[in-house]
Amino acid sequence: MGPISRTGSQHLQLLAIDALFVLVPLYPTIFKALHERVSALCLRQFNGSVGRLTDGPFAQATSRLYSVLPATGGKVGAATLWRKSVDEILSMGWASLHALRTTFPSDGLVNYSASQTVY
Repeated sequence: MGPISRTGSQHLQLLAIDALFVLVPLYPTIFKALHERVSALCLRQFNGSVGRLTDGPFAQATSRLYSVLPATGGKVGAATLWRKSVDEILSMGWASLHALRTTFPSDGLVNYSASQTVY
């Protein structure tokens, strides 16, 4: 997966990701050893650290591939891999939200004490 993510045209990368999207559910045991590397590739794309925008056909292809990766866990481990992938995406979302919140000044924001509850 390394050379595909570093070099080559976007069309070749899209073709490779789409091919993996089709092949992983068909032959999950073959791709079980590559699960961590492919998952890391997808998460780098979602995190925006690949150098591309996080929208468009590349992000859609990557999200489709990421959605079928838990199938590599087989009948028993697929649920665990699915849970791990959901936790990773949620933690990335919370980290992004935290990064956005720290960019805004706290002036003018209402600070509620712990005893006050807003409904």
